[in-house]
Amino acid sequence: MDAKPKSNRLKRIEAKRKLELKAERRGLIDPKVAAAAKVVRAEHALKESKSVRTDPERLLQSILDGVEVRVPLNSDLHVIVKLFERVDPDKPVAYPLRPDLTAFRRLVLVCLEETDLLQGRGAPQFARALLALSAHAGRWVRQPEGWEPRSHNAYRQFHSLVRHLTARYDVPTFMNTAWLEGLTPKGVVHQRWFLHVAQGQNIRTVDGLPVPLTKKQAHLYLQAPDDFDVLSAFRWAQILDLGGDERLVRSLLATRIGTEFGHDEFWVTVFRWLVAQPMLDAVHHGPLIDYLNDRRFVASVPNPDAASPGQPLLVPPQPNLTMKGRDPEELLRSVARWHRLLNRQKAGKVTFWEPSGIPPFRQEEGLVENRKVYTITELL
Repeated sequence: MDAKPKSNRLKRIEAKRKLELKAERRGLIDPKVAAAAKVVRAEHALKESKSVRTDPERLLQSILDGVEVRVPLNSDLHVIVKLFERVDPDKPVAYPLRPDLTAFRRLVLVCLEETDLLQGRGAPQFARALLALSAHAGRWVRQPEGWEPRSHNAYRQFHSLVRHLTARYDVPTFMNTAWLEGLTPKGVVHQRWFLHVAQGQNIRTVDGLPVPLTKKQAHLYLQAPDDFDVLSAFRWAQILDLGGDERLVRSLLATRIGTEFGHDEFWVTVFRWLVAQPMLDAVHHGPLIDYLNDRRFVASVPNPDAASPGQPLLVPPQPNLTMKGRDPEELLRSVARWHRLLNRQKAGKVTFWEPSGIPPFRQEEGLVENRKVYTITELL
């Protein structure tokens, strides 16, 4: 059987390629011809790059194959390409958990075809969330190709996609924020909390919680409002368990201890005191928290025992401060005095100098009953 004759288009391509090869051979001798051949190759590469950019599947596969692809900054795919480039299969990654690029490619293709997630201002955040989802691909319970969105709202589409991939049981909306943190160290921890709940496990039993939860608090945690995040929901659970309300929770979330959980045993006593003061205006919450933090935890006054080995030079003014028996009006007066002192300090010139080198002095005299201690501390 005779071979099918070549089309005119195929003949032209072959002829052009022969000319290019001939020009390359001549270029070994003639610099002008070499420069012209270089221009031809550049134009060919640019044309090929433009062709790839119009085909997302081909573009992503080219990146996986190690082909360098340039995408304009204003392209919806620019952020995707940059995320792919940051993950070199042959090198350690900057993320605490290695993404699965094949799974990421599948997610991107589904989202480009079915959603608006990778368009507009929210695209970078959703793209990082998809990369985080790919890193947990081993815990997917369904495949992305079987998912269809039922909303035109990007956030609702993301909400639906995450649950399709990972959830056997209902997960509250606020926990979506775990994925929107991307592959940060804290984000990976919070994503494991999400997956723990999505598999039907109790939030109390997951590793890495900032504070322990009672059974009641674990139940309240999952009822936090949609606009909370995985950390602020802990304050919601704690304060509602103490008898507080949403107004108090939202007010405290705006303070320095909103989602910081250091010294939490003390701060829980503050929450309990605030719950018992329902008439206290929320405008006082922030200054009150700042005052209590300064008095109990900020080292700002000379330590009488500084001369003893291992003792710091400065200590907090009231390291044993408690909320027991605190009168609201007197406490607010203390806060006001503290603020006036701070304002005077800010208004004045701050002066300090280096230590002289003279060691501090400490002298003890007398027995236990009549014991006296004399100390001299250099002021700086």
